[in-house]
This record gives sequence, C-alpha cells and structure tokens, in this order.
Amino acid sequence: MPGSDDRDLFDWLTVPEILADLDVPLEDWQEWEATGQAPSGVVFPDGQIRISRLAYDRWLDQLPRYSAPLADTETALGAVRHAIRHAGQRGISRAELCELFCDHLTESAVDDALSALVKAGCCIPATITANGHAITRYRYWGPQ
Repeated sequence: MPGSDDRDLFDWLTVPEILADLDVPLEDWQEWEATGQAPSGVVFPDGQIRISRLAYDRWLDQLPRYSAPLADTETALGAVRHAIRHAGQRGISRAELCELFCDHLTESAVDDALSALVKAGCCIPATITANGHAITRYRYWGPQ
C-alpha cells in the first residue's frame, strides 16, 4: 500500500484501496469529491476512478498537520464538532473521540466539548447496546 518502501510512484490506486489506507468510509470520499478536496484521478475505460500513487502521496503531503495540543477551548470545540459532523449517521463515541484527539486534547476537554455541543443542540447523544455494553454515540445535528 502507499506506506511501503518498494512502491512504484507510477502505480494506480483504486478508491477502495485509498479508503482502506486512510481507514475512512466511502461517504467521506464522496464528500471530498463533491467539494473538490479528493486527490485528482483518472476515469479508466472500465469506469473505475484511479489515482496515481504520486498524486495520492502529494495529496497526503498537502494535508494540514496537527502536532500541538489544542489548548484553545473554541478550537477544541470546533475540532470535536468537525469529527462528529463527519462521522455521519453512525456517529462517534467519546472513546473514539479521545483516541482520535489523544495527542491534542485531554479527556476532560473532549467531555467539555461534548457537553457544550449537546447543550447547544449541535449534536445528539444516542445510547446503543453492543455486546452487552451500553455505548453512547454522538451524531451531528446542526446546519450543513
């Protein structure tokens, strides 16, 4: 995959290969395409979209990098809101948010952001039971 050292920059990747590499759902890809944020590709004669490994690597390199903690409350709130919004109908749990932002936010900052978003009506908590454990998932409930 794109992370291997023996990669050929002239290989062509399929959308499912890129989704697997990024560990994101198809819905994210479709949103990136609709907003012009997906890596540029070519439609092959069989109708399948392919992206050159070189274009994919360049696209990854131009993505913003976050390495510093998000100390500003508004920035933390915005980051959590963004994650919930892009989680789609499945929603996202507190544990997933803490894992996603482990290098940037404390667990209490995630809790504060979730509380503020629920209070403001920007997201709704939904509790489900999976394997005998109750899990609360947060779904976006605001302007698109």
